[in-house]
Amino acid sequence: MIVFLEVAFVYRRKIRLLRIFLLKLEIIAKQILQLLDYSSFCKIVHADLKPENVMIEALTFNHTVVDWGLA
Repeated sequence: MIVFLEVAFVYRRKIRLLRIFLLKLEIIAKQILQLLDYSSFCKIVHADLKPENVMIEALTFNHTVVDWGLA
């Protein structure tokens, strides 16, 4: 019974952490889309947007879009 409770606790904690991570990921995605919308408004196009060109800090989730090239 104690093992089951510990497993249930760990499972609920992992689910909660996953939800937090997905929420932060959604926020980052919206901010990147806003950046692309604004840069398009300014007639600047990022021609090579891919996951490798989005840098995200592990602890703070600060993010930067890199490799604008000749945009």
